[in-house]
Amino acid sequence: MQNLNDVIAGIINNIQQQQNKITQSFAKLRNQLTAQHQQMLQMISTAESEMQMQLCHLGNSAQSQITAVLTAQTQQPLTPATPQPTIIQPPALPLMSISHPATTTAPPAHPPYSTVVKQPVAHTSTQQRPKTSVHSQETSTSVKQPVPSTSARQQSKTHTSHHSQRAHPYSATTTNRRQQANPTTVPRPRSQNSAPKMPPVAFISDSTLKAVVEDDATQSTIIANDWERNLLLFRGKTAAEILTMSKDQLLQLKSSGVKKFIISIGTVDLAQLPHETQTPKEAAESVAASISSLSQHLGTDVKICAIIPAPNSHVSQSAYDRFAQQLEQELSQLPLPFVHAGQTMSQHGAETMFLTYDDVIQTCLRDGIHWTYPVTRTIIEKCLAELNIRCPIIRVQDHLSIFRMAVQKAVRDRCCFKCASPDHRIDSCTASSIQCTLCKRSEHNSNVCGFQWLPCRYCGQVGHNRGDITQCPSYLSATLNSVHVS
Repeated sequence: MQNLNDVIAGIINNIQQQQNKITQSFAKLRNQLTAQHQQMLQMISTAESEMQMQLCHLGNSAQSQITAVLTAQTQQPLTPATPQPTIIQPPALPLMSISHPATTTAPPAHPPYSTVVKQPVAHTSTQQRPKTSVHSQETSTSVKQPVPSTSARQQSKTHTSHHSQRAHPYSATTTNRRQQANPTTVPRPRSQNSAPKMPPVAFISDSTLKAVVEDDATQSTIIANDWERNLLLFRGKTAAEILTMSKDQLLQLKSSGVKKFIISIGTVDLAQLPHETQTPKEAAESVAASISSLSQHLGTDVKICAIIPAPNSHVSQSAYDRFAQQLEQELSQLPLPFVHAGQTMSQHGAETMFLTYDDVIQTCLRDGIHWTYPVTRTIIEKCLAELNIRCPIIRVQDHLSIFRMAVQKAVRDRCCFKCASPDHRIDSCTASSIQCTLCKRSEHNSNVCGFQWLPCRYCGQVGHNRGDITQCPSYLSATLNSVHVS
């Protein structure tokens, strides 16, 4: 009888072991499928966002063309009633330029979300005005206009239009004829940088928002909107330390016209909970007090959006939940909006299910504490929306590097991006033995070194960037004081 009981117990034990193995295998498979599912949803969401931005850009471009034509038609003098012989000019291929890229390849610096409203086209008589077929800037335009006189032809041969020297979808002769027949034509913008900018926004953060100096999509959006001088990064600092170190710089930003601030602090306070005597509630109250002090320091005419820190691998889920709930309760009593990074991550790319605490750490964090770039873009977009700014964080002018984008923006006049000569372009530069005195590279000289206009990749400040964070004063100070550098 005892032997029979042993056999049965052995069978039950074996079944339980097999059941545990199957359960573990199923859980592992579920995690893998969940990660793949989130990745696919994220790719689809990114593609849809880029497609929507391109459609908005095309619609705005068409609207601007229609507005320009309506303005030109209302100001154009009436022509004789007698029909004039007309000539149809074939569309010319756009002339590509290195230093000034054609507008057909550059997406907008900050395409709006709003829907383009179609405007009615005024009806004109064919005897009063020549017919004009107008398309968007990206397509060629066929113009049927009166033949200019002999003197006008001679002037067009001797006179060179400013627009014909740049990348333009018309030849020089066609451009001159258009200007002579319709002198009120609205000129096209010089470059992408001439488009209207978003309101000034400043970013104050520990290392959680370091995508503003590392991610190409975030950097290009910041440069396109002139925000690159509004970045303050205090890596490895607590909320109280950031409050003390940033007061003077915040007032300088405010005096320069910045009225909107995005603040992301408290992650270091949260990560240090296992090594401190503070409770999660006390840490949250300390972070909220620092945010409140920053708000009072800036004044009531400034709008601030705060970010509640996200989960990280240094704290347990229960400790994080207590911290986040207390901080949310404290911020709700302040007259400022806030974005919950943890909730945003749990919903990131998920349409049918929310991510668990461990899933967020595995899929939304790079090293257990720092946010991935796609997640950071989403959080920044939410913060901008809370500040009444609709600005998608997308790659602007993706045919240019961030370095070249900064140079092209700073150097308004066309010149060689290697030797800085205004007499030729980089593709025909013959200069040799060039070395930049700033970054010590041999691809350009210091006059066209993009690093001098780019924020430092460690502290976010403009002015001391030499392409290497070891030249940053904040980095050197952190290294000498043995502060964790991330």
